Amino acid sequence: MKFFVEFTSLAMTAIFLENVIFSRALGASRMLDVLKRGKNMVSFGLLLTVMTTLAAAVTYPISLMLRETGVGVYYRPFFFVIAITAVYLLVYLGTAKLLPALHKRLGASITFATFNCALLGSVFLAADQSYSFARTLGFGFGSGLGFTLATLLVAEGKRRLMLSDVPKSFRGFPIMLMYLGMVALAMYGLVGHQLPF
Repeated sequence: MKFFVEFTSLAMTAIFLENVIFSRALGASRMLDVLKRGKNMVSFGLLLTVMTTLAAAVTYPISLMLRETGVGVYYRPFFFVIAITAVYLLVYLGTAKLLPALHKRLGASITFATFNCALLGSVFLAADQSYSFARTLGFGFGSGLGFTLATLLVAEGKRRLMLSDVPKSFRGFPIMLMYLGMVALAMYGLVGHQLPF
């Protein structure tokens, strides 16, 4: 029961308050690329959620071992990337062998869902906080779901901006950046920070 409570509390924190897109500016370029295709947002987000959760589970023991040594901070990126690559290979080859129909549909997305800054950022943020295993899994799960929700929020904003009468000089990417900035400030305020002015 304690595992479930810790997992859920950190998942909710990562989804809403520590959203890696808006509060940490991680994964924004991939999010905007996914928005161009539109229909794959939810499947990519769910795939990213699976990959962040698996990566969190695999990197947790590595983080513990490296924390015990005095130089763990220096070697952590190297070992995390190796562990995430191992997770990628297992998922990629496992789906190719066991679920060929799913692999055919999502095979290319597995690479993008694994090797992006949203996944790497969530793994490093969880390791920096020295969370328990349940909290680390919850943070990884919540980061993936938060990414999906952020992508859907941005897609809705993009749709509404296309229907609005935007001045010619702001159409397209400039108004999208302004929208992302406003949403990021709102998320920043939810975390509990005050603006410096």
